[in-house]
Amino acid sequence: MQSRQNFLYRLRDKDHYESFNGYVPQKKDFYDLVASRLPFGWYIHRKDIWFHCTSPRNSTPRQGWKIHVSATLANAREVMTRVAMRLFERQEADFKFAVDLSVLFLLNSKN
Repeated sequence: MQSRQNFLYRLRDKDHYESFNGYVPQKKDFYDLVASRLPFGWYIHRKDIWFHCTSPRNSTPRQGWKIHVSATLANAREVMTRVAMRLFERQEADFKFAVDLSVLFLLNSKN
């Protein structure tokens, strides 16, 4: 994803697919917030547009259910803090979140 400065142009290219992995997220948006509260033994890894928080003691079933938590750009950091803290208290569920506010904007957009 080195062809243009603005990653939005790369997402819209009709002829050339470029992996999102080249995008450098703004870690101050969510990553730093979550990483600073990460319980011992948990780790964060990135896959595409998501950061995944996982604990080695949790196992993800092949089937099951999940909860989607919605947020706007205005309240996303507060929502992320509250949800992460609750999940870290229980330490029973792995979770993922958008890599930054720009990606959240795209996820919440109609296109």
